[in-house]
Amino acid sequence: MRVIRRAAEITLDDPGVWVTVGAEGAAQVLHGVRAMRAEGEFLVIAGERGELAHAASVELSHPAGVRADGRVLPARLRVRVSDQRLEAIAELPIEQYVAGVVSAEMFAHWPASALQAQSIVARSYAIHECARAGARAWHLDGSTSHQSFTSGPTEAALAAADQTRGLVLLYHGELLRTYYSSVCGGRAASAADQWGATRETAFNDAPPLRACERRCPCDDAPRHRWRATMMATELRDRLRTYGAQNGLQLAAIGTPRTCHVIDRNEVGRPMRYRLTDDVGQTFELRAEPMRLACNAEPREVDGPGAFPGSPAAPLPPFTPRSRPGPASDPDADPSLATVWSNDFEMRISRGEVTIEGRGFGHGVGLCQYGAKALADDGWTATRIVEHYYPGAVVAPAP
Repeated sequence: MRVIRRAAEITLDDPGVWVTVGAEGAAQVLHGVRAMRAEGEFLVIAGERGELAHAASVELSHPAGVRADGRVLPARLRVRVSDQRLEAIAELPIEQYVAGVVSAEMFAHWPASALQAQSIVARSYAIHECARAGARAWHLDGSTSHQSFTSGPTEAALAAADQTRGLVLLYHGELLRTYYSSVCGGRAASAADQWGATRETAFNDAPPLRACERRCPCDDAPRHRWRATMMATELRDRLRTYGAQNGLQLAAIGTPRTCHVIDRNEVGRPMRYRLTDDVGQTFELRAEPMRLACNAEPREVDGPGAFPGSPAAPLPPFTPRSRPGPASDPDADPSLATVWSNDFEMRISRGEVTIEGRGFGHGVGLCQYGAKALADDGWTATRIVEHYYPGAVVAPAP
Protein backbone atom coordinates (compact mmCIF):
# COMPACT_ATOMS: atom_id res chain seq x y z
CA MET A 1 0.00 0.00 0.00
CA ARG A 2 1.29 3.46 -0.90
CA VAL A 3 1.15 5.68 2.19
CA ILE A 4 3.12 8.68 0.88
CA ARG A 5 3.09 9.85 -2.73
CA ARG A 6 4.86 12.59 -4.66
CA ALA A 7 6.68 14.07 -1.67
CA ALA A 8 9.63 16.36 -2.27
CA GLU A 9 10.97 15.48 1.19
CA ILE A 10 10.11 13.19 4.08
CA THR A 11 11.03 14.32 7.59
CA LEU A 12 11.34 11.68 10.31
CA ASP A 13 9.86 12.75 13.65
CA ASP A 14 11.83 10.09 15.54
CA PRO A 15 15.59 9.72 14.91
CA GLY A 16 15.32 6.19 16.33
CA VAL A 17 13.82 4.84 13.11
CA TRP A 18 16.05 2.23 11.51
CA VAL A 19 16.95 3.25 7.97
CA THR A 20 18.36 0.35 5.98
CA VAL A 21 20.19 0.96 2.72
CA GLY A 22 21.11 -1.76 0.24
CA ALA A 23 20.23 -5.40 -0.35
CA GLU A 24 20.19 -8.18 2.22
CA GLY A 25 23.69 -9.34 3.09
CA ALA A 26 25.19 -5.99 2.15
CA ALA A 27 22.75 -3.71 3.96
CA GLN A 28 23.90 -0.63 5.84
CA VAL A 29 21.85 0.63 8.78
CA LEU A 30 21.98 4.39 9.27
CA HIS A 31 21.26 6.03 12.62
CA GLY A 32 20.21 9.57 13.39
CA VAL A 33 18.45 10.05 10.06
CA ARG A 34 16.33 13.19 10.01
CA ALA A 35 15.12 13.57 6.44
CA MET A 36 15.15 12.23 2.90
CA ARG A 37 14.72 14.10 -0.34
CA ALA A 38 14.69 13.24 -4.01
CA GLU A 39 17.50 14.32 -6.31
CA GLY A 40 17.01 12.93 -9.79
CA GLU A 41 16.65 9.17 -9.53
CA PHE A 42 18.20 8.89 -6.06
CA LEU A 43 17.35 9.53 -2.43
CA VAL A 44 19.55 11.87 -0.44
CA ILE A 45 19.52 10.76 3.20
CA ALA A 46 20.38 13.47 5.73
CA GLY A 47 21.14 13.56 9.44
CA GLU A 48 21.62 16.39 11.89
CA ARG A 49 25.09 17.12 10.53
CA GLY A 50 24.46 16.73 6.84
CA GLU A 51 24.19 14.08 4.16
CA LEU A 52 24.69 10.47 5.18
CA ALA A 53 24.14 8.52 1.96
CA HIS A 54 22.57 8.39 -1.48
CA ALA A 55 20.42 5.41 -2.49
CA ALA A 56 17.82 4.25 -5.00
CA SER A 57 15.54 3.16 -2.14
CA VAL A 58 15.64 2.60 1.61
CA GLU A 59 13.67 0.62 4.16
CA LEU A 60 12.33 2.32 7.29
CA SER A 61 11.32 0.37 10.38
CA HIS A 62 10.29 1.00 13.97
CA PRO A 63 8.36 -1.41 16.20
CA ALA A 64 5.91 1.29 17.28
CA GLY A 65 5.34 2.57 13.76
CA VAL A 66 7.34 5.04 11.70
CA ARG A 67 6.54 8.65 12.58
CA ALA A 68 7.11 10.99 9.65
CA ASP A 69 5.74 14.40 8.70
CA GLY A 70 3.48 14.35 11.75
CA ARG A 71 1.87 11.02 10.82
CA VAL A 72 2.11 7.53 12.27
CA LEU A 73 2.85 5.12 9.43
CA PRO A 74 3.13 1.32 9.40
CA ALA A 75 6.05 -0.26 11.28
CA ARG A 76 7.92 -1.17 8.11
CA LEU A 77 7.93 0.57 4.74
CA ARG A 78 10.10 1.16 1.71
CA VAL A 79 10.80 4.62 0.35
CA ARG A 80 11.78 5.02 -3.28
CA VAL A 81 12.00 7.68 -5.96
CA SER A 82 9.28 7.77 -8.62
CA ASP A 83 9.18 10.55 -11.22
CA GLN A 84 11.70 12.54 -9.16
CA ARG A 85 9.45 12.46 -6.10
CA LEU A 86 9.37 10.24 -3.04
CA GLU A 87 6.80 7.58 -2.34
CA ALA A 88 6.57 5.23 0.64
CA ILE A 89 5.08 1.75 0.31
CA ALA A 90 4.08 -0.53 3.18
CA GLU A 91 3.26 -4.23 3.10
CA LEU A 92 0.68 -5.49 5.59
CA PRO A 93 -1.91 -8.27 5.97
CA ILE A 94 -5.32 -7.66 4.41
CA GLU A 95 -7.20 -7.77 7.73
CA GLN A 96 -4.83 -5.23 9.27
CA TYR A 97 -5.44 -3.05 6.23
CA VAL A 98 -9.22 -3.44 6.55
CA ALA A 99 -9.10 -2.40 10.23
CA GLY A 100 -7.08 0.67 9.24
CA VAL A 101 -9.67 1.62 6.63
CA VAL A 102 -12.62 1.13 9.00
CA SER A 103 -10.88 3.27 11.61
CA ALA A 104 -10.29 6.04 9.06
CA GLU A 105 -13.74 5.82 7.44
CA MET A 106 -16.12 5.48 10.42
CA PHE A 107 -16.38 6.75 13.99
CA ALA A 108 -15.43 4.16 16.61
CA HIS A 109 -18.60 4.85 18.65
CA TRP A 110 -20.91 3.90 15.78
CA PRO A 111 -22.87 0.62 16.09
CA ALA A 112 -20.88 -2.58 15.60
CA SER A 113 -22.97 -3.72 12.62
CA ALA A 114 -22.19 -0.45 10.78
CA LEU A 115 -18.46 -0.98 11.35
CA GLN A 116 -18.83 -4.58 10.21
CA ALA A 117 -20.63 -3.46 7.05
CA GLN A 118 -17.78 -1.03 6.37
CA SER A 119 -15.31 -3.89 6.86
CA ILE A 120 -17.05 -6.05 4.25
CA VAL A 121 -17.16 -3.32 1.61
CA ALA A 122 -13.60 -2.13 2.36
CA ARG A 123 -12.30 -5.70 1.98
CA SER A 124 -14.23 -6.28 -1.25
CA TYR A 125 -12.94 -3.05 -2.77
CA ALA A 126 -9.37 -3.78 -1.68
CA ILE A 127 -9.25 -7.30 -3.09
CA HIS A 128 -10.84 -6.11 -6.34
CA GLU A 129 -8.26 -3.32 -6.72
CA CYS A 130 -5.36 -5.64 -5.85
CA ALA A 131 -6.38 -7.87 -8.76
CA ARG A 132 -6.23 -4.84 -11.08
CA ALA A 133 -2.88 -3.47 -9.87
CA GLY A 134 -0.86 -5.27 -12.54
CA ALA A 135 2.86 -4.47 -12.50
CA ARG A 136 2.76 -1.27 -10.45
CA ALA A 137 4.83 -1.24 -7.28
CA TRP A 138 1.84 -0.99 -4.94
CA HIS A 139 -1.68 -2.43 -4.89
CA LEU A 140 -3.62 0.27 -3.05
CA ASP A 141 -3.24 3.94 -2.21
CA GLY A 142 -3.88 4.88 1.41
CA SER A 143 -5.83 8.03 0.49
CA THR A 144 -9.34 8.76 -0.79
CA SER A 145 -8.16 7.96 -4.32
CA HIS A 146 -8.75 4.38 -3.15
CA GLN A 147 -9.67 4.17 0.56
CA SER A 148 -8.59 6.28 3.51
CA PHE A 149 -6.31 4.42 5.91
CA THR A 150 -4.81 4.96 9.36
CA SER A 151 -1.98 2.96 10.91
CA GLY A 152 -3.49 3.18 14.38
CA PRO A 153 -6.85 1.36 14.16
CA THR A 154 -9.30 1.60 17.02
CA GLU A 155 -10.31 -1.45 19.05
CA ALA A 156 -13.79 -1.22 17.50
CA ALA A 157 -12.32 -1.30 13.99
CA LEU A 158 -10.07 -4.25 14.81
CA ALA A 159 -13.08 -6.13 16.20
CA ALA A 160 -15.20 -5.35 13.11
CA ALA A 161 -12.49 -6.60 10.76
CA ASP A 162 -12.04 -9.76 12.82
CA GLN A 163 -15.80 -10.45 13.09
CA THR A 164 -16.15 -10.26 9.28
CA ARG A 165 -12.80 -11.86 8.46
CA GLY A 166 -12.64 -12.96 4.82
CA LEU A 167 -16.18 -11.83 3.93
CA VAL A 168 -16.80 -9.90 0.70
CA LEU A 169 -19.68 -9.04 -1.63
CA LEU A 170 -20.23 -11.22 -4.68
CA TYR A 171 -22.56 -10.82 -7.63
CA HIS A 172 -23.16 -14.04 -9.58
CA GLY A 173 -19.97 -15.41 -8.04
CA GLU A 174 -17.83 -12.42 -9.10
CA LEU A 175 -16.22 -10.02 -6.66
CA LEU A 176 -17.99 -6.66 -6.61
CA ARG A 177 -16.10 -3.36 -6.66
CA THR A 178 -17.86 -1.91 -3.64
CA TYR A 179 -17.81 1.87 -3.92
CA TYR A 180 -19.22 3.85 -0.98
CA SER A 181 -19.58 7.45 0.14
CA SER A 182 -20.34 9.43 3.27
CA VAL A 183 -23.87 10.69 2.55
CA CYS A 184 -25.96 9.89 -0.52
CA GLY A 185 -28.51 12.62 0.23
CA GLY A 186 -31.36 10.20 -0.48
CA ARG A 187 -30.56 9.68 -4.19
CA ALA A 188 -28.26 6.93 -5.41
CA ALA A 189 -25.78 7.30 -8.27
CA SER A 190 -24.63 4.73 -10.82
CA ALA A 191 -20.96 3.72 -11.03
CA ALA A 192 -21.15 3.63 -14.83
CA ASP A 193 -22.46 7.20 -14.89
CA GLN A 194 -19.78 8.39 -12.49
CA TRP A 195 -16.70 6.70 -13.96
CA GLY A 196 -17.79 5.03 -17.19
CA ALA A 197 -17.98 1.36 -18.12
CA THR A 198 -15.39 0.74 -20.83
CA ARG A 199 -13.88 -2.57 -21.82
CA GLU A 200 -11.39 -2.19 -18.95
CA THR A 201 -13.99 -0.99 -16.43
CA ALA A 202 -17.01 -3.08 -17.39
CA PHE A 203 -17.37 -3.97 -13.68
CA ASN A 204 -18.87 -0.49 -13.15
CA ASP A 205 -22.01 -1.61 -14.98
CA ALA A 206 -22.76 -4.45 -12.55
CA PRO A 207 -26.48 -4.25 -11.57
CA PRO A 208 -25.75 -3.79 -7.82
CA LEU A 209 -23.83 -0.61 -8.70
CA ARG A 210 -26.67 0.97 -10.68
CA ALA A 211 -28.90 3.74 -9.39
CA CYS A 212 -32.24 2.52 -8.03
CA GLU A 213 -34.93 3.61 -5.61
CA ARG A 214 -33.98 2.60 -2.09
CA ARG A 215 -34.59 3.55 1.48
CA CYS A 216 -31.69 5.53 2.94
CA PRO A 217 -32.21 7.13 6.35
CA CYS A 218 -29.32 9.60 6.10
CA ASP A 219 -31.57 12.61 6.83
CA ASP A 220 -29.73 13.49 10.03
CA ALA A 221 -26.27 13.46 8.42
CA PRO A 222 -24.36 16.78 8.67
CA ARG A 223 -24.33 17.25 4.88
CA HIS A 224 -27.65 15.69 3.90
CA ARG A 225 -28.47 19.15 2.53
CA TRP A 226 -25.97 21.96 2.05
CA ARG A 227 -25.56 25.35 0.43
CA ALA A 228 -22.52 27.11 -0.99
CA THR A 229 -22.06 30.52 -2.60
CA MET A 230 -19.36 32.27 -4.59
CA MET A 231 -19.06 35.11 -7.06
CA ALA A 232 -19.59 34.28 -10.73
CA THR A 233 -16.08 35.51 -11.52
CA GLU A 234 -14.64 33.08 -8.99
CA LEU A 235 -16.63 30.22 -10.51
CA ARG A 236 -15.28 31.29 -13.92
CA ASP A 237 -11.69 31.07 -12.68
CA ARG A 238 -12.26 27.67 -11.10
CA LEU A 239 -13.90 26.31 -14.26
CA ARG A 240 -11.10 27.69 -16.41
CA THR A 241 -8.49 26.10 -14.19
CA TYR A 242 -10.16 22.71 -14.38
CA GLY A 243 -10.47 23.04 -18.15
CA ALA A 244 -6.79 23.97 -18.55
CA GLN A 245 -5.66 21.12 -16.28
CA ASN A 246 -7.70 18.58 -18.24
CA GLY A 247 -7.33 19.88 -21.80
CA LEU A 248 -10.98 20.91 -22.13
CA GLN A 249 -12.63 23.74 -24.05
CA LEU A 250 -13.91 24.83 -20.65
CA ALA A 251 -10.58 26.67 -20.26
CA ALA A 252 -12.06 29.39 -22.52
CA ILE A 253 -15.31 29.94 -20.61
CA GLY A 254 -16.37 33.51 -19.86
CA THR A 255 -18.28 34.54 -16.77
CA PRO A 256 -21.09 31.99 -16.28
CA ARG A 257 -24.65 33.28 -16.66
CA THR A 258 -26.69 30.07 -16.37
CA CYS A 259 -26.25 26.47 -15.31
CA HIS A 260 -28.93 23.83 -15.87
CA VAL A 261 -29.24 20.09 -15.28
CA ILE A 262 -29.87 18.54 -18.70
CA ASP A 263 -29.88 14.85 -17.79
CA ARG A 264 -30.88 12.90 -14.68
CA ASN A 265 -30.68 9.24 -13.67
CA GLU A 266 -33.54 6.94 -12.72
CA VAL A 267 -33.93 8.48 -9.25
CA GLY A 268 -33.55 12.14 -10.29
CA ARG A 269 -29.88 12.65 -9.48
CA PRO A 270 -28.15 14.97 -12.00
CA MET A 271 -25.94 13.28 -14.59
CA ARG A 272 -25.05 16.21 -16.83
CA TYR A 273 -24.94 20.01 -16.62
CA ARG A 274 -24.93 22.76 -19.27
CA LEU A 275 -23.25 26.12 -18.62
CA THR A 276 -23.78 29.29 -20.66
CA ASP A 277 -21.38 32.23 -20.31
CA ASP A 278 -21.70 35.98 -20.88
CA VAL A 279 -20.73 35.76 -24.56
CA GLY A 280 -23.19 32.98 -25.40
CA GLN A 281 -20.81 30.03 -25.34
CA THR A 282 -22.19 26.75 -23.95
CA PHE A 283 -20.31 23.95 -22.24
CA GLU A 284 -21.54 20.57 -21.07
CA LEU A 285 -20.02 18.57 -18.23
CA ARG A 286 -20.86 15.27 -16.57
CA ALA A 287 -21.83 15.57 -12.92
CA GLU A 288 -18.56 14.51 -11.28
CA PRO A 289 -16.29 16.67 -13.50
CA MET A 290 -18.68 19.55 -12.77
CA ARG A 291 -18.17 19.11 -9.03
CA LEU A 292 -14.41 18.90 -9.43
CA ALA A 293 -14.41 22.00 -11.62
CA CYS A 294 -16.40 23.98 -9.05
CA ASN A 295 -13.82 23.06 -6.40
CA ALA A 296 -10.69 23.66 -8.50
CA GLU A 297 -8.26 26.14 -6.93
CA PRO A 298 -6.27 28.16 -9.48
CA ARG A 299 -2.61 28.28 -8.48
CA GLU A 300 -0.68 28.50 -11.72
CA VAL A 301 -1.21 31.88 -13.35
CA ASP A 302 1.80 31.91 -15.69
CA GLY A 303 3.42 29.32 -17.93
CA PRO A 304 1.95 25.96 -18.94
CA GLY A 305 -1.68 25.55 -17.98
CA ALA A 306 -2.33 29.27 -17.61
CA PHE A 307 -5.49 30.60 -19.23
CA PRO A 308 -6.64 33.96 -20.56
CA GLY A 309 -7.72 36.24 -17.74
CA SER A 310 -5.96 34.29 -14.99
CA PRO A 311 -6.29 36.05 -11.65
CA ALA A 312 -3.31 38.18 -10.69
CA ALA A 313 -2.87 36.06 -7.56
CA PRO A 314 -3.95 32.53 -6.62
CA LEU A 315 -7.51 32.20 -5.40
CA PRO A 316 -7.79 31.44 -1.69
CA PRO A 317 -8.73 27.96 -0.50
CA PHE A 318 -12.46 27.32 -0.72
CA THR A 319 -13.32 28.02 2.94
CA PRO A 320 -16.17 29.74 4.81
CA ARG A 321 -14.04 32.87 5.19
CA SER A 322 -13.85 33.28 1.40
CA ARG A 323 -17.61 33.12 0.87
CA PRO A 324 -19.64 36.32 0.44
CA GLY A 325 -22.61 37.07 2.68
CA PRO A 326 -23.36 35.07 5.84
CA ALA A 327 -20.88 32.34 4.91
CA SER A 328 -18.00 34.80 5.30
CA ASP A 329 -18.51 34.53 9.06
CA PRO A 330 -15.49 32.58 10.39
CA ASP A 331 -17.87 30.69 12.69
CA ALA A 332 -20.16 29.73 9.80
CA ASP A 333 -21.23 26.15 9.25
CA PRO A 334 -18.28 24.41 7.49
CA SER A 335 -20.79 22.71 5.18
CA LEU A 336 -20.79 26.03 3.31
CA ALA A 337 -17.13 25.60 2.47
CA THR A 338 -17.22 23.48 -0.66
CA VAL A 339 -19.31 21.70 -3.27
CA TRP A 340 -19.65 18.45 -1.35
CA SER A 341 -21.29 16.27 -4.00
CA ASN A 342 -22.32 16.31 -7.66
CA ASP A 343 -26.04 16.31 -6.80
CA PHE A 344 -26.91 20.00 -6.82
CA GLU A 345 -28.83 22.82 -8.48
CA MET A 346 -27.02 26.05 -9.37
CA ARG A 347 -28.51 29.53 -9.65
CA ILE A 348 -26.60 32.55 -10.98
CA SER A 349 -28.06 36.00 -10.30
CA ARG A 350 -26.47 39.45 -10.29
CA GLY A 351 -22.97 38.04 -10.36
CA GLU A 352 -23.43 35.64 -7.45
CA VAL A 353 -23.66 31.85 -7.65
CA THR A 354 -25.80 29.85 -5.21
CA ILE A 355 -25.38 26.08 -5.13
CA GLU A 356 -27.85 23.95 -3.19
CA GLY A 357 -26.98 20.29 -2.95
CA ARG A 358 -27.52 16.92 -1.39
CA GLY A 359 -25.06 14.59 0.28
CA PHE A 360 -21.30 14.26 0.57
CA GLY A 361 -19.47 12.12 -2.00
CA HIS A 362 -20.39 10.33 -5.20
CA GLY A 363 -23.48 8.46 -3.93
CA VAL A 364 -22.62 5.03 -5.39
CA GLY A 365 -23.21 1.97 -3.20
CA LEU A 366 -23.10 2.13 0.60
CA CYS A 367 -24.10 5.40 2.27
CA GLN A 368 -22.10 5.46 5.51
CA TYR A 369 -24.50 7.66 7.48
CA GLY A 370 -27.41 5.62 6.16
CA ALA A 371 -25.65 2.43 7.27
CA LYS A 372 -25.21 3.92 10.73
CA ALA A 373 -28.94 4.75 10.95
CA LEU A 374 -29.92 1.24 9.81
CA ALA A 375 -27.55 -0.26 12.37
CA ASP A 376 -29.22 1.88 15.04
CA ASP A 377 -32.49 0.26 13.93
CA GLY A 378 -31.04 -3.20 14.57
CA TRP A 379 -30.01 -4.23 11.04
CA THR A 380 -27.16 -6.72 10.74
CA ALA A 381 -24.06 -5.97 8.66
CA THR A 382 -25.13 -8.51 6.03
CA ARG A 383 -28.58 -6.96 5.71
CA ILE A 384 -27.09 -3.47 5.45
CA VAL A 385 -24.62 -4.21 2.65
CA GLU A 386 -27.05 -6.36 0.68
CA HIS A 387 -29.54 -3.48 0.91
CA TYR A 388 -27.09 -1.01 -0.63
CA TYR A 389 -25.87 -3.41 -3.32
CA PRO A 390 -29.15 -5.12 -4.38
CA GLY A 391 -28.61 -8.55 -5.88
CA ALA A 392 -25.18 -9.02 -4.31
CA VAL A 393 -24.56 -11.50 -1.49
CA VAL A 394 -22.11 -11.60 1.41
CA ALA A 395 -19.83 -14.63 1.13
CA PRO A 396 -16.22 -15.70 1.79
CA ALA A 397 -13.71 -14.28 -0.69
CA PRO A 398 -13.27 -16.63 -3.68
